Amino acid sequence: MLFLIIFLLLATIITQAHRRLRRYPLAKGLWPLAVFSLMPWMLSGPVLHIANTFLRLLPVPRGLEGVERKKGFFTASDGKKVRYVAYVPKVASSGFMLYLHGGGFCFEASPYIYRKCRTYAKETGCPVMMVLYRTAERGACPRSYLDAKEGVEYFLEKAEDGGKVVVGGDSAGACLAALLCQDSALKERIDYQLLVYPVADRSMSSPSARAFIDSPMWRPALSRRMWKYYLRGGDGGPVDPASCKDLRGLPPAYVEVAEFDSLRDEGIAYARRLKEAGVDVELSVVKGTCHGYDFMVHSPVARESMKRRCVALSKVFKR
Repeated sequence: MLFLIIFLLLATIITQAHRRLRRYPLAKGLWPLAVFSLMPWMLSGPVLHIANTFLRLLPVPRGLEGVERKKGFFTASDGKKVRYVAYVPKVASSGFMLYLHGGGFCFEASPYIYRKCRTYAKETGCPVMMVLYRTAERGACPRSYLDAKEGVEYFLEKAEDGGKVVVGGDSAGACLAALLCQDSALKERIDYQLLVYPVADRSMSSPSARAFIDSPMWRPALSRRMWKYYLRGGDGGPVDPASCKDLRGLPPAYVEVAEFDSLRDEGIAYARRLKEAGVDVELSVVKGTCHGYDFMVHSPVARESMKRRCVALSKVFKR
């Protein structure tokens, strides 16, 4: 009986993955992502508590050759300590990049995001500071944003004068990064923004949000659950980049979106609005990919995207 249940479960998973691959032809090396897709019930308090406890217990990836890993914390405005992990090249530029991880405002950073950050540090020569902001499980909106803002302020105080400052992130982290650039107290001090498949518009009214209802890794039902959970305590501050009416004077941006991602068109729309406001924007629409595709770090398409991001960052830091 147990064997039959396992067989039926595997058959169902394989059938669903096959259907997803037919509808969303993923690039070479990404097919395993068609098997996996979060369910809305996973964005709930008990599940998140267990998942985030597990993620916090995972070892933080060490540095690479020529890149040192450092760990520390700063004290937030509410008196709580916020952790950070820094990847610092031995021969480093005078500026830094503050990086904010994805996870729907709900999940802690996964190991692959740390690995991306140490690659950015190695390839561009810039110190990369990952602020491990409090997720929605530990504090509703705007706590995540406040941790991010106070983190960049903390590192700005320590930075050498004249060094370039970049804020970046993926998914929900890219949303927070874009909001930092819109902050009137910060935008003049930030030189560049790196936004990878960003959460940009809580209205979820774009064509891709209507079309990709069962796409791998992420889907509109998850976005709805994410916003409901994150905003359960009220807005209380900036929420999504699309709500900003005036984008003039914001830092130049690299915006990357995935072809089969329900968030694709809101990212493209935000990039176009930045361009219309006179902001220098590089937009990359990565074919054959889904949300979070660079989880498959060794796939050819993920490697190429990392190269493009590193080239964009290297221009900022003049490497």
